[in-house]
Amino acid sequence: MKMHNVIQGTEEWHALRVGRITGTRIAKMAGGKKPTVDKLCYEVASEIITGIKDENKHTSAAMIHGTETEPEARSAFSVEYLLPVQEVGFVEVDDLFGVSPDGLIGDDAGIEIKCPMPHTHLKYLSDGDKAWRAYRWQVQGCLWATGRKKWYFVSYCPLFDNNSLIVNEVKADASDQDKITQQAEYCRNKIKEIYEIYQNK
Repeated sequence: MKMHNVIQGTEEWHALRVGRITGTRIAKMAGGKKPTVDKLCYEVASEIITGIKDENKHTSAAMIHGTETEPEARSAFSVEYLLPVQEVGFVEVDDLFGVSPDGLIGDDAGIEIKCPMPHTHLKYLSDGDKAWRAYRWQVQGCLWATGRKKWYFVSYCPLFDNNSLIVNEVKADASDQDKITQQAEYCRNKIKEIYEIYQNK
C-alpha cells in the first residue's frame, strides 16, 4: 500500500485513478450483478489500453455542494469527537486497486464524509446507527483497501442545528471483506483476459 499526498480533483489525482478500480467502483464491483461487474472490467481494461479515464464527468449541484462543504464537515467532526483527520489524496493498493479516503484518523481508522441535501440527512438521522449502510460497499471497500480496523461514516448538514452531524462507527465485516476479495480476484482475472484478447487481435 502506498499513500499519494496529492490534492483530490487535480490532474495528478485523476492520473492515479486511470486503469484502477477505485472507491465507487469497488462498491459496484462488490454489490453489482455479473453483467455490471463485467462492464466495469471492460471500462478499466479500456483505460489501461488507452490511458483515458472512462467515466461520466457530469457534476451536479449536489456534488458541488458536497465538495464545497466537506472541509467544514471534517472540521466539525474533529472538534466534536476530538479526533484529528489527516487528508490524503490517494491510497494505492496495487496496480489495479486504490481509494481516495475523505481522511485517515490515527493508525487504524478513516472517515467517509457526506454533505447531502436536507431531506437525505433527515433520512440518515432516522436510520440512526444504520445510516452508513446507504454506502455499505464504499465504506467496507475503504476498510478493505487500507487494512484499517474502523471507519467513521459522517453526514453533515448545518441546517439541522444540534443534529447537523451524524456519525456511525463501522468495523470491517468479515463476510463483506471476503466478498470484496473474491470479486477483486474475479475482476483481476477478467481484465487480464480482456487485455490478452485485445493484444492478440
